[in-house]
Amino acid sequence: PEARFRAPEGGFYFFVDVSSYLKARGLHPDDFYLKLFEDERIVVIPGVFFGNQGSGFARMTFVTETEERIAEGVERLARFFGA
Repeated sequence: PEARFRAPEGGFYFFVDVSSYLKARGLHPDDFYLKLFEDERIVVIPGVFFGNQGSGFARMTFVTETEERIAEGVERLARFFGA
């Protein structure tokens, strides 16, 4: 519920602010992406790859996945963040 994003404008991805979750878990943004993959097998692109203002954000795509796989991914994210 705390993740903020803007709806994509012609793209196939979300740029999601996960900084409040990182803070709650005591995770540095640089460590988050590897831990998320190790724990839940989810790959996201670090927002900082798009500039320093992207620190604490994650870029997530949904173009090649079914609705079921997207729902599973959201459930895994919720589990990772303890929601």
